[in-house]
Amino acid sequence: MLRSICLTFFMMFHFAVALAEERPVVRDVAAYRDGDGARIEIRADKPVTYNSYLMPELAKWVIDLPGAASAAGEEQSRRMRTAPLTRISVRQKEVNGAPLTRIGLDFSGEVEFSVSADPLDRGRLVVLLKPVGKAAAKAAPTPLSPGSPQRQSP
Repeated sequence: MLRSICLTFFMMFHFAVALAEERPVVRDVAAYRDGDGARIEIRADKPVTYNSYLMPELAKWVIDLPGAASAAGEEQSRRMRTAPLTRISVRQKEVNGAPLTRIGLDFSGEVEFSVSADPLDRGRLVVLLKPVGKAAAKAAPTPLSPGSPQRQSP
């Protein structure tokens, strides 16, 4: 009897370790300027699935990565200077008993949001935040009229 209990415990432990090894791990979340917006790259060591949604009352886009762990630990938050992005937060959570990594993207103004998986690297997600409306008009270059002086790039 004791032998079968030990064997069962060993098999359960081995199965849990195998599942933990199968989980993708988010290694890096980085932001870059992209024209008048921001590009955020999320890199994991294995392919990830995602769900994204807007929290308009908080001016935040949320990207959930079900089953993924974070190399950064339980929680990490950084203030950003890559307009319209103002803050990135990465948190490990458990929802309905299932682990996930939640990435929050705080922004200012009205933005267009898109997220896509890199077709060549399924462990890499690319998120784009682009200002719309007044914010985009401020950031857009002023068009030159035909008779106005123009600068040439070297």
